[in-house]
Amino acid sequence: MAQSKEIAVRTSADLKNVDLILEILRGNEPLSSLPKPQVDAAVAQRQIFERAISAKDDDELENLGSSTPWQDLAGIPVEILGFDAAESEKKDGGGPPIFSVVDIIRLDTGDPVTVTNGSWGVWSSLINLAKRGEIPGAIRVLEIGEKTKGGGSPQKLVRTKSDQAAAKQAKLKERL
Repeated sequence: MAQSKEIAVRTSADLKNVDLILEILRGNEPLSSLPKPQVDAAVAQRQIFERAISAKDDDELENLGSSTPWQDLAGIPVEILGFDAAESEKKDGGGPPIFSVVDIIRLDTGDPVTVTNGSWGVWSSLINLAKRGEIPGAIRVLEIGEKTKGGGSPQKLVRTKSDQAAAKQAKLKERL
């Protein structure tokens, strides 16, 4: 089972903060400008209750209100529904000061999942996709590269192999 982390219950991902997230990542806005989640306890309780009674298995039931590190789903195609940001506890090491909280649908199981990731590469992909209007709905796979000398592993979001092949075929057709 994937390791999970407790996060605030959210009703949906809010893409209107994309520009603010970008400016925080660029260092042009302070972390304090990141909106704190506004949680209506009664609404959150009802949402958790509804999700609990419709859970498909024990894992889903036991992990309500939790998130999964996206690295645990590397290589699995997902549909990106939306994303938000939360302040990172890891302040050193060259990583972003915020991590992404991303609502996805696993395309292998059809299950909705909330994943988290603190990679610069993933942030750049999410922001680019949002600015191009591809979220919600973008289908991507998390790809993790080889370890660097600094000990990290670069991460990025890529199209599925079939989408890459279809795009390549379309470009070839254009040239003919």
